[in-house]
Amino acid sequence: VIFESPLSSSTKYTIAVANIADNRGHNTRAQTSFTTEAQQVVYLSRDEQGTVDIIRRKTIGDSETTELYRGNKIGDFAVANRKILLVIEDTETQQFNTALYQIKGTTKTAVEPPKGIAIGVSGATDKDHFLVRTRDQSTLQYHLFLYSAETSTFTELIKENGDPIHASHASFAADSSTIVYT
Repeated sequence: VIFESPLSSSTKYTIAVANIADNRGHNTRAQTSFTTEAQQVVYLSRDEQGTVDIIRRKTIGDSETTELYRGNKIGDFAVANRKILLVIEDTETQQFNTALYQIKGTTKTAVEPPKGIAIGVSGATDKDHFLVRTRDQSTLQYHLFLYSAETSTFTELIKENGDPIHASHASFAADSSTIVYT
């Protein structure tokens, strides 16, 4: 089924197909219903003193928010399939570290990219995949990795000639498979 326009959020839809012939030649009707999810936004809020950063989720049209993570010095973050990947500033060395945080429960797992330090992240909308941009401190080269939160593995994305991708920004397209970078 292809819809002519985008579906509304928080809406029940019923799809019915009439005059379907079964293997005995009788006509029947098939019907299914589904409800689209409410639209949500995830955002970072900081207190005025700069001491606490909070990642929150809000359902559009609802007045309440849900706190997903609370910490200090969040440089960048991305959400993918209920997991959060954070770039956190290390105030001791003035460098960045990368950590993966599960929203469910209090499980917190540190993640180390294979090359360099994390400088930016982006998440897929419906998969456990993140894009992680890094910078190697010794060579000053930039790298772009695909990180699977499901398998905890990094795969470096490279150009056809084998050179690393130098991306100032990288994100997933709407299909959660195509990667767009500049």
